[in-house]
Amino acid sequence: MQQINESNWPKKLTHFEGNFKSIAQSHTKPNAILRAWLLNQSSLTTKLQNHFGDFQVEVVSECWINNSQAKQFFRQALKNKQFKIDRLWCRKVNLKCNGNIVVRAHTLVPLQTFHNQTRRIGKLQNKSLGHFLFTHKHIQRQPITILNVEKSHWARQSIFNIYGYPLLVTEFFEPDFLNKNQK
Repeated sequence: MQQINESNWPKKLTHFEGNFKSIAQSHTKPNAILRAWLLNQSSLTTKLQNHFGDFQVEVVSECWINNSQAKQFFRQALKNKQFKIDRLWCRKVNLKCNGNIVVRAHTLVPLQTFHNQTRRIGKLQNKSLGHFLFTHKHIQRQPITILNVEKSHWARQSIFNIYGYPLLVTEFFEPDFLNKNQK
């Protein structure tokens, strides 16, 4: 698979940084329109398709990682510092609408989750993770947390549990994503 350059990815997504909080705990609040996007509980893929029309997933990278900082980032999101992690399946994608990147998504899947429930994630290629997550009968989503990365850059994070096995999705919204080539 071709690897896309990650140099234009936000540092907080590539270096596993950030203290994500609930909207109530966040010191900086997004405007009402952005808040609706960040806190949307349904499929982001479907919402982007409905808003923009044209939609593609561009895979930046997919690989196994054994990175202590990534493991700590996962445990922090899970709010379980003792959660055992051997390795993580790491998938980074650009979600594009009308040819423009509107969201950068980063998924971390612990080895035990991958082997027990989600092997299909490793075979998604340029298909949306959202389609898999929102058509699976036994998925539970924990509350969404948000992060004001810098000025008008916002991100959200969700833990999804499949039969009790967690995976972490972090989505970074481009600052002007709502203004990019609407349908």
